[in-house]
Amino acid sequence: MTTKGDMMSKSLKVVLGTLLCMMAISTSGCIGIFDGNGVVQTTTRSIPANGIEQVTADFDMGAGDLMIRGGPTGIMDGTFRYTNDDWDPEISYDSEGKSASLNVKNQINISLRSNRVNEWDVSLGHGIVYDLSASLGAGDVMIDVSELALSGLHVSVGAGNIELDMSGDYTNDFNAYIDIDVGDASITLPSTVGVEVITDTDVGNVTAHGLIAYGNVYRNEAYGKSPITITIEIDGDVADILLSVEE
Repeated sequence: MTTKGDMMSKSLKVVLGTLLCMMAISTSGCIGIFDGNGVVQTTTRSIPANGIEQVTADFDMGAGDLMIRGGPTGIMDGTFRYTNDDWDPEISYDSEGKSASLNVKNQINISLRSNRVNEWDVSLGHGIVYDLSASLGAGDVMIDVSELALSGLHVSVGAGNIELDMSGDYTNDFNAYIDIDVGDASITLPSTVGVEVITDTDVGNVTAHGLIAYGNVYRNEAYGKSPITITIEIDGDVADILLSVEE
């Protein structure tokens, strides 16, 4: 049953989301320039591991759809689809010893109409420990780190939705930070590794399945029993948060 409060929350999301997108476009000074020709271009980029064991990876997209997941080999294998030459992302990579830093960015703020496409499909290699950051101004983020080794995770969305799969078996503690201004976040959590989720939402609801609630703090049954603990902080301005433990 839809309540009056739910309707107000959804209406406020729409209004604030629209305002954020308008602000992004106006501050870029690019109104009417990035029309594209409707033809989808595809670029692929690959970075081999070459003995690298730790990577600080930062993905920064202005607007579009961002997907990140685990892959068999290599530091990164990416497929980038877009309808404007200027949307081909800039990729920088540096390594020293067994550590490396990877930065993939396209900070153009745009409004994606029906004839515009800006999609990143990225896989990160197994056997490498990632300190992973993903930032998106407007759009949808789908991240599956269930098969990745992490030392840290930071996901940020201005206006859009986050679908995050953190299920799996981890071998070390790490902290994750999820920041969503306007939108919804759905997060799947591990069952065998201890998890503590700390939520802070201004407008919106938190729904938790398979977790024990302590006010705005949620813990799974493995918390305090597992030698590994993942701490997740979720900050939402106008956002509904769905937390669920893997079955």
